[in-house]
Amino acid sequence: MVNELRARRPRMAVVVFDCCNRERAPRPRTGPPVFAKPPPPEVSPLFDSLFFKIQGSVLVVSSSPYQYALVRARRDDDWKNGIAVPYGPLFTNAFGQTLDDNANRRLIWSQTIRSTQVKLDEYFRTVAPGGLTTLDDGRPVRQDRQTIQVRFSQ
Repeated sequence: MVNELRARRPRMAVVVFDCCNRERAPRPRTGPPVFAKPPPPEVSPLFDSLFFKIQGSVLVVSSSPYQYALVRARRDDDWKNGIAVPYGPLFTNAFGQTLDDNANRRLIWSQTIRSTQVKLDEYFRTVAPGGLTTLDDGRPVRQDRQTIQVRFSQ
């Protein structure tokens, strides 16, 4: 997909995957749809700096090779360790929270992903304390972290 986009020679291409980075990932859990917020009336400084002020391509993958991309299911506890973890994919929620928290700032992609990783680490430690989690089929899995991968090219 990334190569297909690059072949079209856009000024800027951004591809973000929130998926397990394993050969065999568990079947995703389903839940009620989460609806996006309506777009803001004007382009935020962050959106402007990430999408309009640069050229090239950015590929963001929510997990490193052999890692699962964790999801907080509705059946989990509402609060753990005093940190609210929203329902749904940890990376997507961390990325969205980073964009919301920094909307009025001008960050570059590396800063945005670094901030997203900090939030993702916080969520991960809460959902998988001690690096242990259970897949939907009941199998326990040990994974110490969910590490975002990012590639930039001009």
